[in-house]
Amino acid sequence: MGLFGIPPCPPNQCPQCWQHAHDPAAHKGLGMFEDCPACLNHLATNCNGFYRK
Repeated sequence: MGLFGIPPCPPNQCPQCWQHAHDPAAHKGLGMFEDCPACLNHLATNCNGFYRK
């Protein structure tokens, strides 16, 4: 396990997407059908899906 019990980000995966997908604390304050503003911004502006670390 990685930092804070989150599995380490595998190669060719976006670390921010990985962290938000596996860390319950990342979306703790959101409602059931509420979108995460940080995730939406990240996907719209600077996440190409998969990239090399």
